[in-house]
Amino acid sequence: MQPQIVLLAAPPKPDHSGSGFSPEGTESGTAQA
Repeated sequence: MQPQIVLLAAPPKPDHSGSGFSPEGTESGTAQA
């Protein structure tokens, strides 16, 4: 679960900055990535 928490904690920040992923799609993007 640690790796998942790290991934969820890292991508959301850049995604919200305007990386191109929707705020609701952060989880989907991380899962696909």
